[in-house]
Amino acid sequence: LVALAMERKAKMTSCEPMPDFSEFQEWLEKHGDYEAIIDGANIGLYQQNFADGGFSLPQLEAVVKELYNKSGNKKWPLILLHKKRVNALLENPNHRNVVEEWINNNVLYTTPPGSNDDWYWLYATAKLKCLLVTNDE
Repeated sequence: LVALAMERKAKMTSCEPMPDFSEFQEWLEKHGDYEAIIDGANIGLYQQNFADGGFSLPQLEAVVKELYNKSGNKKWPLILLHKKRVNALLENPNHRNVVEEWINNNVLYTTPPGSNDDWYWLYATAKLKCLLVTNDE
């Protein structure tokens, strides 16, 4: 899985240097005490294909809270989101506190520009042998 992710990353071309996937692996080794992984983009965009639809932080937050509350040890799930999405959420005063709480609790991992977040949640789920929440196929 790691070799495939690294191979795919190597084939991508970008003007901006991208962090190596191994940085995520190291981060996960350090912080990897999660019982659930959330594919943040897919949860935030789930059923949002209507006129005023878009990324729904309240929808993602509801899933995060539900998993936290259902965890026997009150453990936060790991949330994976693209850096661009996180930056946009931090710029919105209505969303900033929620995102900062996740950052401060080490439960939000921001995937780098040009990367495919699917590799990150797939790897984390396999590595930690835990629950994955996504609507990706």
